[in-house]
Amino acid sequence: MIDLNTTAKIIHETILQTMKELTFEPVYEKGADRKNPPLRKRDDTHLMQYDGEKGKLRVLFSGNKVLLLAGAADAESEDDSDYSKLLTAFVDYDEYTEKDIRSTANDIIEALQENFGIKAQQRQNTKMPVPVSRTQAKSGVMSYNPLTLANRLLAVYPELKEIYKQSIEDYGEFLAEDFFINHSNKLIIETINKSDPQKMKKLFGIFNEVFEDGTNETQGVIAVTILGSQYNDPDFMQKIVEYMEGGLLEAVVEVNKYLEKNKGARLRLEKPPLYKPKRDKKGGIMDLLLGGGQSPQNK
Repeated sequence: MIDLNTTAKIIHETILQTMKELTFEPVYEKGADRKNPPLRKRDDTHLMQYDGEKGKLRVLFSGNKVLLLAGAADAESEDDSDYSKLLTAFVDYDEYTEKDIRSTANDIIEALQENFGIKAQQRQNTKMPVPVSRTQAKSGVMSYNPLTLANRLLAVYPELKEIYKQSIEDYGEFLAEDFFINHSNKLIIETINKSDPQKMKKLFGIFNEVFEDGTNETQGVIAVTILGSQYNDPDFMQKIVEYMEGGLLEAVVEVNKYLEKNKGARLRLEKPPLYKPKRDKKGGIMDLLLGGGQSPQNK
C-alpha cells in the first residue's frame, strides 16, 4: 500500500534530473519547503508544476490516474484547458509498491524525452517536403503528387495539420494511403454526407484541379482511395456527381462500378500493403486495383 505524498515524492525525485536537463524547474508555492516535491492541492486533484523555456509541464494526480500535461510558455489556465495530455498512467494505491511508482516515473521520463529531448529536436529539424505549386502543375513542369493533395486539403480540414506533419517526421516521407484511409477519409465522407454546397464546391474544386494535373498515383488516391471508398453507394454517388468534372467524373464512375463487383479489390483498398521505407513507387492504389497504369512520374 502506498499513499499520494509518497507517490509524488518518488516521481518528483526520479524525474527531477531529466526535468532540469530539459530546462524545466519545479514551481513551489510561496513559503513551501523545497526539500519536498512541489505538490499542491487543487479542488479534488493534486499537481506538481514545472516551468521552463520550452513551456510548462504538470504532473497531475486525479483519482487513480497520474497525467503528464504540457502547455506553452504562456499557458495560464488553472483548469488545464491550456494544456495537452502527453501521458496517462494508473496507480493502484492499495497494491502498488515503490518499485511500481518508479516504473511510472520512468514512463514519464520517456514521454519527456520523446516530446522535449533529442528525438523531439530531430523531428523539429526534419525538412518538410515542398508541395507542387499551381504554376508548376499548369505549366507542365511538374504534376501534383499525393503530398500536394494532402497539403491542399489542410485548408479545408486544419485538424489534420499535426497528423500530416507527424507522418513526415516519423517516416521521413509522406505515406499517402495511411493519411487518407486512416485519417482524412472520415472527414471527407462526413462533408459529402452533409452536402453543404459551399463546402462541397471548395472540396471538389481541389479534387478536380489536382486530378486534372496530377500523377497517376494522385489520380488513384482521389478516384479510388477517397471517392471509391463507399463502393458505388447510390446516395453517395448522387451527392458527388454534380461536383465532378471531366476526367474525374469518368474515373470515379468506372472505379465505383469496379469496386462494387470486385470483393478482392475492396479488401486491398481497406488493407493496403504495409509500409516499407524508401522503396521505388511504381504507381498508386489505382494501379493495384485496376492493374497496369503509368508511373507516378508521368501523367
